[in-house]
Amino acid sequence: MRAMGIDYGEVRIGIALSDEMKILATPYETYNQKNKTTDETIEYFMNIINEKKVDEIVIGLPLNMKGEEQDIAIKTREFALALSNVSKLNPIFIDERLTSVLVNRIMNETNMSWQDRKKVIDKMSAAAILQTYLER
Repeated sequence: MRAMGIDYGEVRIGIALSDEMKILATPYETYNQKNKTTDETIEYFMNIINEKKVDEIVIGLPLNMKGEEQDIAIKTREFALALSNVSKLNPIFIDERLTSVLVNRIMNETNMSWQDRKKVIDKMSAAAILQTYLER
């Protein structure tokens, strides 16, 4: 069984998966949900959950620097609830504030162009969220 990490965004959702021993998180892909219904998005995630034998879902919870939830955190929780209702897996929320800093630092060190960063930042953030959980 594997764990899935999710970095939820209104347009793009980063996805990461752990290895079967749940030691290492790896960026999997970025799902573009623009112009998709919630049902289409949930179906897409269910296919991954079933195909990859996911038994834990870890979702980054975007908080402001005071630790308070903003509008995107509410949408993240709504997505998590919809996915949980179908998958029957209880979401595990991780404060994602520090993971964003980590991912940006890594990208700065690689001198990656902004266009290339846009392609991978969401799935890398999902991997950082998942790795934070796996190391607990």
